[in-house]
Amino acid sequence: MMNLSKIGWCDFSWNPVTGCRDNCYFCYGRHQAARLCGTVRINLGDPQIQKGPKRGLYILPAPFHNDSDKVIAYPAGFAPTLHPYRLDMIAAKKKPANIYVCSTGELFGEWIPEKWIDLVFDACKAAPWHNYMFLTKHPHRYTQLSDAEKLIEQDNIWYGSYLSDERTPFLSGRYHTFGYIDLSSPHASPCALPEFEWIIVGCDTPVFKHDEPPSRTALEKILLDRGSRPLFMKDSQLMRSIWDGALVQEFPLLLQRAPDRPIPHCKHCKQCQIIGEGKRGNRHICRHRKVLKEHKDGRHVPGRYARTSPEWCPKR
Repeated sequence: MMNLSKIGWCDFSWNPVTGCRDNCYFCYGRHQAARLCGTVRINLGDPQIQKGPKRGLYILPAPFHNDSDKVIAYPAGFAPTLHPYRLDMIAAKKKPANIYVCSTGELFGEWIPEKWIDLVFDACKAAPWHNYMFLTKHPHRYTQLSDAEKLIEQDNIWYGSYLSDERTPFLSGRYHTFGYIDLSSPHASPCALPEFEWIIVGCDTPVFKHDEPPSRTALEKILLDRGSRPLFMKDSQLMRSIWDGALVQEFPLLLQRAPDRPIPHCKHCKQCQIIGEGKRGNRHICRHRKVLKEHKDGRHVPGRYARTSPEWCPKR
C-alpha cells in the first residue's frame, strides 16, 4: 500500500504495520480505519486473518476480500496488524523517494513484537535508494532498540518523535532525528527544543468551540529557538489561520531532492499527428525526425501513453 502523500514533508506513505492502542484525542489513522474496515466482528472470523503472537495482534498475509470480492484495507479495524504482502512494495518502486513509514499505525508501541520491527527494517535495507522517516509517540522504544543494536544507523533512515514536553527522550547523535510539534496540542511548545536535526510543526488536532485556538506565540517561539536547524510548517487551514505569511518549508540536506523533469505530452507536440477513428477514439502518430529512420510513416504511440509521451520519445 504505497500512496502518494498529501502530508507535504514526504512523497509516499507506506503501511506494512497498521493500528495503534493509544487513544489519542484525534487520530487520522483511526478515522481512516473506521471508514475502511467493513464489519470487524465478521472479518475476524474469516480465515484470511491470522492471529498474531500476542493477544489483540493480527497478521494479514494477503489483501482481504469480503463476500463481494471487495478489498478491505483495515479488516481488523485499528487493531495492530502486520501486512507481510506490503513489505516488498518499496523495493518494487525504483524511483528514489522520501517515505513516511506506518502513517496509519504505531510501529514502536510496547505491544509491537520486535520481529515485526525487524521485518520492516529488513525491507528498508533491501531498498536503500529511498529515505525512510519513522514517527512515534513512544521514543523510548528507539533507545531500547539502539541498546540492543537493532536500530539502523544509516543516512537514509530518520527517526522522529512527537514533542509533548521537555522530557521527551531523544536519540544521540549516532542517528538522524526529527521532532514533530502539534500546535493544537496542550503541550505545543516545550521549554527547550531537543537537539533534533529537523523540526516539523503542524496543526493536526481539530479545534472545537470549547478548545483554545493554536497559538501564534508558540509558533514564533519555536522559530526563534530552532536556531539554524531546518523547519517545516505543515500546510493546513489551521496553520494558515495563525500564520499569514509564506509557510517555512525547509528540508535537511539529506532529504532534499531535485524536482522531477516534466514528461512531455504527445497532444502538445507539433510532431504528433492525431487521427480520429470514430468510436475507437484517437490514434497518435509520432513523426519526429529521429524516429522516421525506423518508421518512414511515423511511429504509433500506444494508447496507454495518451496522456504522456512513450519511453522512446526523443524529447524525454
